[in-house]
Amino acid sequence: MRVLVIEDDDGILAMVEDILTDEGHLVFMSKGERPIGPLVREHRPDVIILDLALPTTTGETILQALWEEEALRSTPVLLTSVWRMRTRKAYQEAQRRGQPVSFLAKPYGYYDLIDAVEQASRKMAP
Repeated sequence: MRVLVIEDDDGILAMVEDILTDEGHLVFMSKGERPIGPLVREHRPDVIILDLALPTTTGETILQALWEEEALRSTPVLLTSVWRMRTRKAYQEAQRRGQPVSFLAKPYGYYDLIDAVEQASRKMAP
């Protein structure tokens, strides 16, 4: 599976890459500084793991950009954050639009991540 990870924390990026690579996934990483459309078109991920709290943009902005581009709408997104209320709002808004979205609370463990990515990959927009 092709997984795009958008996360600003180098430690989390390294951990996620190690875990998913060990599981046989092809992992692409970004700190959120590039526009999402070209990044997704370039890597064609099966799942996007998206941290909501990024320094140069927000996860909510990235979710909205994915939704606004019809060719990217069906890409499943796994939201991650320590901010549960903020994540709940972003999750509910994406669900209201019909966007394929899941949530994994930080901190998470090895098997939590693997399970969440597998479940997210099965979601597709209607």
